[in-house]
Amino acid sequence: MIDRFSDLSNSLLCHILSFLTTKEAVATSILSRKWKTLWTLVPKLDLDTDNMHLSLDKIGECNEPINISYTDVLSRVLALHIAPFIRSFRLRCNSDCPPFHFDTWIRTAIARNVEELKLLIFYSFGIHMGLPCSIFYCQTLVALELSGGIDLDPPSSFQLPNLKILRLLEIYYCKDSSCFSRLLSGCPVLEDLSFERDGYDCLYHFEISVPTLKCLHIAFRSYRLDLNDYTIEIKAPALEYFKFEGDLGHIVLLKKLDNLFEADVYICSFDESDSLEESQKRCYGDRVFKLLRALTTAKFLLLFPGVTECFVFGSIYPSKFLNLVQLDFKLNPSNWHVLQALLLVAPNLEVLVVDKCYYKSKDKLC
Repeated sequence: MIDRFSDLSNSLLCHILSFLTTKEAVATSILSRKWKTLWTLVPKLDLDTDNMHLSLDKIGECNEPINISYTDVLSRVLALHIAPFIRSFRLRCNSDCPPFHFDTWIRTAIARNVEELKLLIFYSFGIHMGLPCSIFYCQTLVALELSGGIDLDPPSSFQLPNLKILRLLEIYYCKDSSCFSRLLSGCPVLEDLSFERDGYDCLYHFEISVPTLKCLHIAFRSYRLDLNDYTIEIKAPALEYFKFEGDLGHIVLLKKLDNLFEADVYICSFDESDSLEESQKRCYGDRVFKLLRALTTAKFLLLFPGVTECFVFGSIYPSKFLNLVQLDFKLNPSNWHVLQALLLVAPNLEVLVVDKCYYKSKDKLC
């Protein structure tokens, strides 16, 4: 069989290897002499401590296989990796990973002018992972994703001058929500923010003030509607895309969204098992319509209303959607009146997409 792959240039082969995890890329070193060190030139590292229990002979010069720990394997991989820069660095590990090794790996990526950094930390044994300060001073970082058992506590003064994409997925905040606001204040060109939170962090006030922000995705899951008394203040005049999903609290938009192009709203509702008073249900319904009223400048609107008791009890209907040209609506037997109300306030609507959405699960999302 003719080996046509080996005739390709190293740059093209490295591009092909960049679609693999680092473990898979290292495994190609047994193919031939040319492939032996090719993985060390790939400007991407995708590392997972759960599958990095390799043998040293796969990544070094040892003739005999020697079983070593994942920390030694990762350290060896980074030591052998000689690409002049790292375009993407992704690390999945448990929160009980030794801090010294964790900090060393991150500092190595930053020293190689990393552009995209993803840290997925699995929470274990009540341990959270702190971040090395060097992250907050990385001049080349364009995208940052933090997920899981991470404690966020940025310095009082720092700047990520090129960061455009930020994902904060159910992480922990060391002191209070000011850590969140402080992080945003150090991102002068941020354009895309995803902010996911569960109900266990006991934080109830967040401020999002980013003049350059174009895309905002918020996901709040409290699991109990009586814990939804949180407030998010948003000041993002350049916002073009907005998405909310989960249990709705108080969302206050401090600036009119004149540039809003699309809004997707996946709202959780309540069912018969939720022991809420009528006044609480009415308050929740009003929150829904207040949010819609803040989105009236959108051209495209997608609604997943869930079980729409929240709309039944709400008393504040949105003003006119004068810019709306397309409405995607998930219909169930109890929300016809919502669709009718929206059609009355969208005089320039051109496209209406209606899908059936039968809702029975306890999860509360369609």
